[in-house]
Amino acid sequence: MAKGVNAFDFSPTSNIIATGGSDKIVRVWNRGILSEPAARLIGHAFTVTDIVINDIDRHIISLSAERVIRVWDIRTLNMLQVYTRTGH
Repeated sequence: MAKGVNAFDFSPTSNIIATGGSDKIVRVWNRGILSEPAARLIGHAFTVTDIVINDIDRHIISLSAERVIRVWDIRTLNMLQVYTRTGH
Protein backbone atom coordinates (compact mmCIF):
# COMPACT_ATOMS: atom_id res chain seq x y z
CA MET A 1 0.00 0.00 0.00
CA ALA A 2 1.69 3.12 -1.27
CA LYS A 3 0.28 5.50 1.35
CA GLY A 4 0.84 3.19 4.32
CA VAL A 5 -1.30 1.89 7.18
CA ASN A 6 -2.54 4.07 10.04
CA ALA A 7 -4.71 1.50 11.81
CA PHE A 8 -5.21 -2.24 12.00
CA ASP A 9 -6.86 -4.95 14.06
CA PHE A 10 -6.77 -8.75 14.05
CA SER A 11 -9.65 -11.11 14.73
CA PRO A 12 -8.66 -14.61 15.80
CA THR A 13 -12.32 -15.65 15.61
CA SER A 14 -12.80 -14.56 11.98
CA ASN A 15 -9.13 -15.11 11.13
CA ILE A 16 -8.89 -11.72 9.38
CA ILE A 17 -6.84 -8.55 9.62
CA ALA A 18 -8.43 -5.17 8.88
CA THR A 19 -6.26 -2.19 7.90
CA GLY A 20 -6.90 1.44 7.01
CA GLY A 21 -4.84 4.41 5.95
CA SER A 22 -4.48 7.67 4.07
CA ASP A 23 -6.06 6.27 0.91
CA LYS A 24 -9.45 6.14 2.78
CA ILE A 25 -9.91 2.41 2.13
CA VAL A 26 -10.48 -0.28 4.75
CA ARG A 27 -8.83 -3.50 3.59
CA VAL A 28 -9.74 -6.94 4.87
CA TRP A 29 -6.97 -9.54 4.70
CA ASN A 30 -7.12 -13.29 5.16
CA ARG A 31 -4.49 -14.11 7.75
CA GLY A 32 -2.65 -16.60 5.56
CA ILE A 33 -2.73 -14.58 2.31
CA LEU A 34 -1.13 -11.16 2.71
CA SER A 35 -0.15 -10.56 -0.90
CA GLU A 36 -3.61 -9.21 -1.83
CA PRO A 37 -6.55 -8.07 0.33
CA ALA A 38 -9.66 -10.24 0.32
CA ALA A 39 -11.82 -7.10 0.18
CA ARG A 40 -11.67 -3.32 -0.07
CA LEU A 41 -14.33 -1.42 1.86
CA ILE A 42 -14.85 2.01 0.31
CA GLY A 43 -16.86 4.81 1.87
CA HIS A 44 -14.65 7.09 3.93
CA ALA A 45 -13.95 10.57 2.56
CA PHE A 46 -10.88 11.14 4.76
CA THR A 47 -7.94 9.15 6.16
CA VAL A 48 -8.87 6.08 8.22
CA THR A 49 -7.40 6.66 11.69
CA ASP A 50 -8.66 3.70 13.73
CA ILE A 51 -10.16 0.24 13.25
CA VAL A 52 -11.70 -2.23 15.67
CA ILE A 53 -13.08 -5.70 14.92
CA ASN A 54 -16.07 -6.68 17.06
CA ASP A 55 -16.11 -10.49 17.03
CA ILE A 56 -19.34 -10.77 19.02
CA ASP A 57 -21.44 -8.84 16.50
CA ARG A 58 -19.16 -9.71 13.55
CA HIS A 59 -18.47 -6.07 12.65
CA ILE A 60 -15.51 -4.03 11.51
CA ILE A 61 -15.75 -0.51 12.91
CA SER A 62 -13.66 2.20 11.27
CA LEU A 63 -13.07 5.85 12.21
CA SER A 64 -11.86 8.55 9.83
CA ALA A 65 -10.07 11.86 10.39
CA GLU A 66 -13.36 13.69 9.79
CA ARG A 67 -14.76 11.85 12.85
CA VAL A 68 -17.11 9.62 10.87
CA ILE A 69 -17.59 6.06 12.13
CA ARG A 70 -18.60 3.33 9.70
CA VAL A 71 -19.78 -0.13 10.72
CA TRP A 72 -19.21 -2.98 8.26
CA ASP A 73 -20.54 -6.54 8.35
CA ILE A 74 -17.70 -9.08 8.35
CA ARG A 75 -19.76 -11.76 6.59
CA THR A 76 -21.17 -9.68 3.72
CA LEU A 77 -18.56 -6.86 3.72
CA ASN A 78 -21.42 -4.36 3.37
CA MET A 79 -21.61 -1.08 5.22
CA LEU A 80 -24.31 -1.27 7.88
CA GLN A 81 -24.27 2.15 9.55
CA VAL A 82 -22.63 5.57 9.43
CA TYR A 83 -22.28 7.80 12.48
CA THR A 84 -21.36 11.45 12.01
CA ARG A 85 -20.51 14.07 14.54
CA THR A 86 -23.19 16.69 15.00
CA GLY A 87 -22.84 19.85 17.04
CA HIS A 88 -19.66 20.80 18.91
